[in-house]
Amino acid sequence: MPTPLHKIYQFCPRCGARFAHHSPTLAKCETCGLEHYINPKPVVNVLLIEPDNEIFLIKRGQDPMKGKWALVGGFCDPNETFEQTAVREALEELNVKIEPDYLLGSVAKESIYNDIMYPILGVCVVAHITDGQPKAGDDAEDFIKISPTKALKTLPLIESTVFFLDTFTSAL
Repeated sequence: MPTPLHKIYQFCPRCGARFAHHSPTLAKCETCGLEHYINPKPVVNVLLIEPDNEIFLIKRGQDPMKGKWALVGGFCDPNETFEQTAVREALEELNVKIEPDYLLGSVAKESIYNDIMYPILGVCVVAHITDGQPKAGDDAEDFIKISPTKALKTLPLIESTVFFLDTFTSAL
């Protein structure tokens, strides 16, 4: 059974004392007064759309969700915007330069990694390729160019990809 993230944090990062008050969203230290908020990790999904309305998906080459198809994406680095994350991840995972167009939406969920349950805040950036030939890289095992409707009907997709493709196709 995965451990919720708030149960991992037992000691204050400022003074080292054991947290006295704990909830799923906040840990308080009675020794130094630190209030440590347990916030979701921001993740960017990139919906790369072509002029023919087909999209690019990657086949995940590593856990979590190894072997499933997903939108290009990943965790935001410190001091990075959603759009900057989208640009970086598209280059790392698909070897292309992109221009973000707009934010499609967001989803709050939990993700299990190494037996720890992390709160995640996923956003989807719709973008288009400006340069480069798609090629699987980083943790992408493969990629496919496909219509969103066909992807939803035929591929084993990760949950957030299903959510964002449903959102995108319902707006067409």
